[in-house]
Amino acid sequence: MLVTSLTQRLDYYKLTMAQFAHVYYPDVMVEYSLVNRTKSVNLLDWIDPEELQRELDHASTLRFDRDELKFMAERSLSDRKVFRADFIQSLRHLHLPEMQVVTVDGHVDVVVKEKWPVAIYCETIVLSVVNQMYFQALMDAGMIDAETLFWEGKFRLDRKIDKLIAAGIGRKIIEFGTRRALADLWLDFVDDHFNDRAPGVFLGTSNVRQAIDHGYLIFGTYAHEMDMVLAALADSDEEMLAAHERLLDQWWELYGYDLSIALSDTFGSKHFFATFGKERAAKWKGVRHDSGDAFEFGEMFITFCLSNGIDPKEKWIIFSDGLDVDMIIALNQRFAGRINIAFGWGTNLTCDIGFPTISLVMKAIAANGRKCVKLSDNLRKAIGPKAEIDHYVKVYGYDNRAEAVCVY
Repeated sequence: MLVTSLTQRLDYYKLTMAQFAHVYYPDVMVEYSLVNRTKSVNLLDWIDPEELQRELDHASTLRFDRDELKFMAERSLSDRKVFRADFIQSLRHLHLPEMQVVTVDGHVDVVVKEKWPVAIYCETIVLSVVNQMYFQALMDAGMIDAETLFWEGKFRLDRKIDKLIAAGIGRKIIEFGTRRALADLWLDFVDDHFNDRAPGVFLGTSNVRQAIDHGYLIFGTYAHEMDMVLAALADSDEEMLAAHERLLDQWWELYGYDLSIALSDTFGSKHFFATFGKERAAKWKGVRHDSGDAFEFGEMFITFCLSNGIDPKEKWIIFSDGLDVDMIIALNQRFAGRINIAFGWGTNLTCDIGFPTISLVMKAIAANGRKCVKLSDNLRKAIGPKAEIDHYVKVYGYDNRAEAVCVY
């Protein structure tokens, strides 16, 4: 079977978000659904739904082992443990929910519905399994050859590393590629090879298993589903508007400064900066960019800091949207020395083997039966029923019209 341990397919931020849900929203029922944003590829042409169901059923039988729990219990922040004892205890008894494979209108979907602190883990498991099965099917069909794939992938990886070293980028690259890695062995090779060749460039990983096995620094904060779920739970437009600020304040209460990287684009960065406020801006570490023009966003955040009397050189931007090596170098040239930056590099790092990738996401679509919505700074990434999206656009004063193809 493809999944042999839960941490093998687990991004660190699934744990930090799971604890958040465990502490503040333990009984909220959340439904997740698979979305293939690459319209030119029908997964049913390549993946047998019954085989996918068997893989996911097997993953549901897995449990965290003693070493994994020990690793989590030992994570520390500057003033507290990352994970509370009651949360670690809950992980000892964690049983993943059913991940149901269904066919809808000629397309494959995976649906998960369970209490939020339990359902939240399924996202990266489903995405990584589907992606790996897709590329295995391409190899089985003779469209790509495993040996050629390896050498082409290594050539591309080495070329990226060479460019980053030549650019003098510094230690700023975090591997964010769990969900769309070509395969587990390939992810292991990418991190190991990158770290061996350029320890002054490779900063760490978001993958829990990689951190356990190799001692890499591990990174992760939170994702769009946090804003999406809290807004869906609101009983009025006023509560919807307040939900984002409640998320920020509860997150700070739970984790403090060390994990205070705010995701800005769920309902548009315009709303984020209008409500972040001087007090939060002063104490939070920084922000993560995940949609829209990265250069415009960087300038926007620097301007926001300066207008609030904050030195941007004391803050961070984590860029994580559709990165490739040339964009990373260009962003570094623009912002290095003006603000602290790092790069959460995903698909183009861990699945660049000379064959087109597919853009898969698995998002929260409902919370306690209410539809979830994501707007984003790129309308191609918007999620939710049209009527709900239109309502959120009105409530959040969203006026962005930018669109870009979701390559990764």
